[in-house]
Amino acid sequence: MPSVLWAQYRFDFGTGSVFDREKLFFTPDLDSLSPEKASVTGERLRLSFMKNEAVWGDVVINEVMFDPSPIVNLPDCEYVEIFNRSVFPIDLEGWWVEVNEKSYGPVSMQLGPGKFGVLTGAGWEEMQLLDKVSIFSSGSSLPNKGATIALYHSDGTLIHVVRYADPGTGPDWKREGGWSLESGDPDRVCNTSRLWKYSEDRRGGTPGEKNSVFSPVNDTSPPRLVYMGYPGDKSITLYFSELIRITPDHRDRTTLLPSGIHPDTISLGHPFFDHLTLHFPDMLPLRSEADLLLPSVYDCSGNASPCLKIPVGQGSVPRFSSVQINEVMYDPGDGAPEFIELHNPGDLFFDLGKISMDVDEEGSPLKDLVTLSEGSRILSPGDFLVLGRNSAALIRAYGLEYPVKWLEVENMPALPNSGGTIYLADRSGNVIEMVHYNDRMHMELLDDTRGISLERISAVRPGTDPGNWHSAASIAGYCTPGRKNSQSQGEVGTGSELVLEPSVFSPDHDGNEDFLQISVDVKGQGWVIRLWVTDLTGSMIRQLANNHVAGFISTYTWDGEGDDGQMAEEGIYIVHLRGYHPLSGERVNRKRATGVIYR
Repeated sequence: MPSVLWAQYRFDFGTGSVFDREKLFFTPDLDSLSPEKASVTGERLRLSFMKNEAVWGDVVINEVMFDPSPIVNLPDCEYVEIFNRSVFPIDLEGWWVEVNEKSYGPVSMQLGPGKFGVLTGAGWEEMQLLDKVSIFSSGSSLPNKGATIALYHSDGTLIHVVRYADPGTGPDWKREGGWSLESGDPDRVCNTSRLWKYSEDRRGGTPGEKNSVFSPVNDTSPPRLVYMGYPGDKSITLYFSELIRITPDHRDRTTLLPSGIHPDTISLGHPFFDHLTLHFPDMLPLRSEADLLLPSVYDCSGNASPCLKIPVGQGSVPRFSSVQINEVMYDPGDGAPEFIELHNPGDLFFDLGKISMDVDEEGSPLKDLVTLSEGSRILSPGDFLVLGRNSAALIRAYGLEYPVKWLEVENMPALPNSGGTIYLADRSGNVIEMVHYNDRMHMELLDDTRGISLERISAVRPGTDPGNWHSAASIAGYCTPGRKNSQSQGEVGTGSELVLEPSVFSPDHDGNEDFLQISVDVKGQGWVIRLWVTDLTGSMIRQLANNHVAGFISTYTWDGEGDDGQMAEEGIYIVHLRGYHPLSGERVNRKRATGVIYR
């Protein structure tokens, strides 16, 4: 009888678990060995065997044909290509595939090292592929809009998982169908979902062959925190830019400050482990008075994120203008999508899963409300967020990169080019933000406003004020999705009745001091004011307010345009303020000079 001499173990990087392959050495019966299988070490004859069980990343999903029609030069049939990247032959008997948690299989296939296999449906009889298995039951098993695909061992071990969708690269006509998505580097087992490209093979795909877009990638980028959600009052889910791994001591090293509390548990998402959920013993604090300290997380290449300090707080009920519409691209350039940018200017946290939007053109608002997020997604204090119907199109058209944040709202209402009103509402249908937009709000100097967004100037002034909007600056690329507006200004009230900022401005649309902000501070309620601009001869140039009821601080904007629609010439102008209080009889009469130049 053969006897075991010793064993060694191989450890593989995976989803946080430790995997082993056991190598066993036996002393066999000499008569049962052929010379080519035996070796002599001293006086002992040894034969080695490998007990091989597949682990995470040994077999990877390498190509997906999710929309085979119109046909290019392959059968009208969906398929998933898998690749054995290990150095061992692998028996896939009893394995199965999940597409958005719907199971397909079982798989029955022997896959040698470095070999490809194709999982498909009926219709592949004419394809001379050595390793193919029919598991899909219909032509709609792989949704055209994208899905999560997971590959499981017969014992339930997750071997690989990917997401696919339009990658936002390649010519537009490939998006019509007939072209597969290929991975550029099968060794990037945790980055596959970010490496998809449309096939460059003239057949439309390369099932069972090396990918046409094969290009090895040196992964040096760490995982990035994308956003967080609150699945409960005591829980936080953190979503990252790629699949992540955590260490066994992560829970003990994760802390909520200033309380010093550690989470009771930390769990990785399944099957797509790009997120982790932390469960705390107590409810989160209300405002941004607490920070979550999170140790580094790792990707499959061993790249570590920095230790994170994340402001956290309970989700609050939004009030009017607490979540603001900050930028609107309603008439984009050729091939570019519309977008709406949101901003949280306060110190509270709001859940976008509880906020809906609508766009009204003809006076029938809130009939077709669309929820911004299917699950919990928190808009934190100071956050900017870009909304669009297709995130790949946003990324492609506007060059979005982290740390810019974006959100795909598949059913986002269209923004009429003729103008309209955008509404945000809470779960009860209460309006929490309202913005009117039209071409008249753009700068007069612009002959063509296509591809130019409207930016909000001030977070304090209402979104319904046409004077609180301006064309995005040319120096900023005519739009600023996901970042501070090129035309934004802070409030300038200082206690004086009339303050101008800047003292000289240049309304030439270059993003540098394009307009004059005028702050009227009359120290009390109930004042009625008149505000206008003249030249040095006293001739009226622009009337900005006539019998306006002013607040404590009222802010107005002059973009250099006169009442006649013409831009003011270079020179010195006078801003006049007159006000009176009907009850007290007090009056104020002030004027300040400003300069207009064109650089």
